[in-house]
Amino acid sequence: MAKRLVVTGFGCFFAGISLLLLDFWTEFAPILTLGGISLVVIAVFLQKGEKNSRS
Repeated sequence: MAKRLVVTGFGCFFAGISLLLLDFWTEFAPILTLGGISLVVIAVFLQKGEKNSRS
């Protein structure tokens, strides 16, 4: 599940950055960018929890 969240997070982040760079739909771009960063952070914590439960 963590890998899926990382891929989704990176996709959202890069979509938000590209919207900001293209100066297109700028009111929605920060939501995508911050949402992508949040998903990656959540995925890192989930992956650490999975590693701790296996050991």
